[in-house]
Amino acid sequence: MEFLESKGLKVENLEMEVFGQHEILSILPFIDPVSLKKLEIKCPVAGKFQRFLSVDKISKLDQWRNLKELVVNSFVIYTPIRELSIDQLTIADILMDTVSMSDLIYLKEVEKSPPLFSNN
Repeated sequence: MEFLESKGLKVENLEMEVFGQHEILSILPFIDPVSLKKLEIKCPVAGKFQRFLSVDKISKLDQWRNLKELVVNSFVIYTPIRELSIDQLTIADILMDTVSMSDLIYLKEVEKSPPLFSNN
């Protein structure tokens, strides 16, 4: 564990099946923040229901802030958009619980300063 804490695993794409933020927090800090480009988060329980996911603590990690792609399946994110730290993303596939008018204005402002959501 000491090696993982000091160096971090060099992973470019990480796909996780989790039930909540605490499971992501048990792995993500051990990944090298520079090498991680894509994070995909899934719920291991198949079904048509949606589970809620808070990412308030994860979004403060360097690993999250350096991502280029974020995909969150089977979850509805209820962390406010301004707290998501998604400015650096080129691709985001997420479902939000609520999007306010101020969130849309924020996204529009962020979109004017690349790289947010390109067509790659």
